[in-house]
Amino acid sequence: MNLKRKLGTLQARLTLGFALLLAMILLLAGVITYESYVISSVYQERQRQAGDLVQYADQVEIDLLNMETGKRGYLLDGEEEFLEPFELGQQDFEEDLEEARRINARGDEDIVDPGTVDEILRFLL
Repeated sequence: MNLKRKLGTLQARLTLGFALLLAMILLLAGVITYESYVISSVYQERQRQAGDLVQYADQVEIDLLNMETGKRGYLLDGEEEFLEPFELGQQDFEEDLEEARRINARGDEDIVDPGTVDEILRFLL
């Protein structure tokens, strides 16, 4: 009888241990799932931010081309009407560049180092 009682207690202990182990595994799986979701959300936001930044970088390139075209036309013909694309391009350039800087600084970390942007601009202008 004593042996049966010990087995019952051992079986109860094993069952309790198994249940605790299962609960810990489920808790760990939940924590891992939550952390993966948080990391995925951060990467998704960075990807969205990078996409917006690329769009404005393309627009800045178009603005620079308009500026170059207007300046070249003025230098070749000497007529001030050719400066209109230059002036519009310069205005749009400043607006688009400011928007790109705002987007770049929107997250916790800059996607592009602001110093790099300024170095590129010094080179271009």
